[in-house]
Amino acid sequence: MQEYFSGDTNWLLILTLVLGSAALAFLGDILGFRYGKQRISLFGLRPKYTSRLITAIMGGVIAVIVLAVLSVLSQDVRTALFSMNYMQQQLFDLRFQVSESQAVAAQALEDLSEQHETLQATIASLDVARVDLETLRNERFLLEQEKAELEASVQGMREESDQLKRALRTMKSEAIAVSANTLLAQRAFEPGSTREAVTAGLEDLKQAVRLNVLRRVSDQALSRLRDIPIESDKEAEAALVESILGAEDRCYVRALSRENVAFGETIPLRLEMGTSFLVYPDGEPVYRRV
Repeated sequence: MQEYFSGDTNWLLILTLVLGSAALAFLGDILGFRYGKQRISLFGLRPKYTSRLITAIMGGVIAVIVLAVLSVLSQDVRTALFSMNYMQQQLFDLRFQVSESQAVAAQALEDLSEQHETLQATIASLDVARVDLETLRNERFLLEQEKAELEASVQGMREESDQLKRALRTMKSEAIAVSANTLLAQRAFEPGSTREAVTAGLEDLKQAVRLNVLRRVSDQALSRLRDIPIESDKEAEAALVESILGAEDRCYVRALSRENVAFGETIPLRLEMGTSFLVYPDGEPVYRRV
């Protein structure tokens, strides 16, 4: 505080104003004394009051001179004397702006607090997500291990299945009595045959199938066979009979196996019909030696 007054105070101005005011006061006192002694009257006043009036006027002059000098030399004095209302309005506006700024700052602090809470919640969520992610990674690692073990197990099962399939194919190939699409028997039918003759011919064809199958098997397999069951589609067989009865030319019926048949299994027949063309007439020699 002492440094403030010693550094910023215009002592020369103060001394000048004091000395000037003292001089003006002394001059006013002399003028008042002189006018009072000479009994001079101003504005019809008595000399005593005239002397007092002169002294008061000199005091006012001193005040005016002091204010004028301060106004000329100091911007703050001019502002305080001539712009006080403006300064007060500015001060009110500044206070209002400060109040608004404080409200905005308070709102900003509240928002910042909410954002901080949100950030803390987000950080907590991220921590939980990291834990979940680590758990999922561990589970994924375990699942990959289980997958590798299952793949190895599946590969072993596939190899075992392939071995079993090969063994089964070997067993079937050794035990197959009739292969698929094998011609087992054939019989010709003359045009104009009766239904009884066609039916009997088909039964003879089936019996021929049994005999041909017996010729194909070995003696060891034959010892295990008691009967050779045969089956055919009844509807297809009935339709075949109608086709034979309606045929105008000589025809034939072939009995084929629909699939591979092992020893002891039922032989599924597929009956096919076709036209029989005459190659050599009955009684014509096929070969003649000269």
